[in-house]
Amino acid sequence: MYGFLLFLCFQSLPSFLENLEPIRVWEWRSGKTLEAQWDVSRDSDPDKISLTTDGEPVVVLLRDLSQEDKQYVLRRREKRNLQKEYEIPDGKKPGERLTRTLGDVEFAFRWCPPGTFLIGSPTSEKGRWYNETQHSVTLTKGFWMMETEVTQAQWNAVMGRSFQDEILRYDAVQRALQIGNTDQVFARIAPENPVHYLSWHACRKFCEQARRQGLPLCLPTEAQWEYACRAGTTGKFAGDLDAMAWFESNSQEKIYPVGILQPNAWGLYDMHGNISEWCADYFAFFSPENVTDPQGPKNGKYRVFRGSHWTSNRAHSRSAKRSAESPSANVSTIGMRCILGQ
Repeated sequence: MYGFLLFLCFQSLPSFLENLEPIRVWEWRSGKTLEAQWDVSRDSDPDKISLTTDGEPVVVLLRDLSQEDKQYVLRRREKRNLQKEYEIPDGKKPGERLTRTLGDVEFAFRWCPPGTFLIGSPTSEKGRWYNETQHSVTLTKGFWMMETEVTQAQWNAVMGRSFQDEILRYDAVQRALQIGNTDQVFARIAPENPVHYLSWHACRKFCEQARRQGLPLCLPTEAQWEYACRAGTTGKFAGDLDAMAWFESNSQEKIYPVGILQPNAWGLYDMHGNISEWCADYFAFFSPENVTDPQGPKNGKYRVFRGSHWTSNRAHSRSAKRSAESPSANVSTIGMRCILGQ
C-alpha cells in the first residue's frame, strides 16, 4: 500500500513542477529583492502574481515590481497564451523538429532547450571585436528556432505577394539596377533562396502578418540567436566552417538555396553564412555581468543583426561576431530567421 501511494506521489510530481517557473531574483520598485518561484497555477488575476519561497506563497501587485520584472511577467504571460492558442508544445530534446504549414508551404523549427552559456568571445579569440565582452547568459525558457533562414517561398506565402515585387520597390535595389547590377539582383530571386534586402521593419511586418494567419513568428533576441548558433559549442564556430557556411572562400559571391550545407548540432542550417539575420534587440555594448533572459536596451539607434553572409571572411563568420544597422536600411546581405510562439 505504501509503495502504491509513493508511486502516485511521483506520478503527480511533474504536473506540480510544471506550474512553477525557475527560481529567479525578483525586484520591487522600492529596491527590495526576493529569490522566489512564480506559481503560474495561481495566475488568475492580471494585476497580481503569486510567488513562492520556501513553500510560502507571496502575492505581489504587478505595479509594485520593477519595470524590468513587470515586462518579464507580461512577456511570459503572452507566450503561455500563444502556446495555448496555437497549441505549441515544448520540445523534449535539443534539435527536435516541429513543422507548421501556411497554405502548402512548410515552416520547420528546431527546439533550443533552456540553458546557460557564454555569449561573446574570450580575449584570446583570433578575429574578435571589442564589442564582444564575454559573459554568462541564462535562458530560462526553450524556444523553437526556424531550421533555415526565411525563404522567398515562405515570404510569398505569408505576405500574399512576390518577394521580387517587394524588393523592386526599394531605393537600394533601384540604385543597384541603375549601375548595371541587373544579373546580381535577379539571379538571387528563387523560391528556396533566403529573403534579403529587407529592413528590420519589413521583417517585423512579416512576423505580424504571419501571426494574423495563425503562425506566431517573431525575431529572436540576440542572446537566443547566439545560443542557437553555438548549439552547445564554445569555440569560434559551431563546427567545420567550410562544411557549414557559404562565405567568402566558397560562395563565388552568390546566395544559395537554404539547407544545402551541414547543419549545427541542433539541426540549424546556414547560421554561419549565406545571409546575415536581423535580431529583435537594439544594439549596445555588452556588460561583463551575468544576465538572465536579456532583451537588449529599451531604445537605441541601431538594431542587431547576426551571422555572416556570402561575402564575409572567416573572422566575420564566428559565432560571437556582432553587427548592427539602421532598422530602416535595405541591405542586400541581411535577411531573417524567426522563432515560433514568442
